[in-house]
Amino acid sequence: APPGSTVEVRLDPARPAPDAVSSVQGSVGSLTCSDPTGWSEPVPGEGWQLDLALPREPGWALACVGSPGQATPVLVRAAGP
Repeated sequence: APPGSTVEVRLDPARPAPDAVSSVQGSVGSLTCSDPTGWSEPVPGEGWQLDLALPREPGWALACVGSPGQATPVLVRAAGP
């Protein structure tokens, strides 16, 4: 996706949704998924999505989905034209 854009991160609709989902996002290297700091309050998993803001320069953004104790990292690359 282009630098500075926003992308949607969603749960796979083909899999059963968890009861609740939390998330945290940031740049790669500034975020550790197991750190409980900055995580959102849990929300119902059904239909869950997160708008992830990409860096303004080419690089990587990280979203951690689930919970600090059982997080799934999602990497998204902001690529130049």
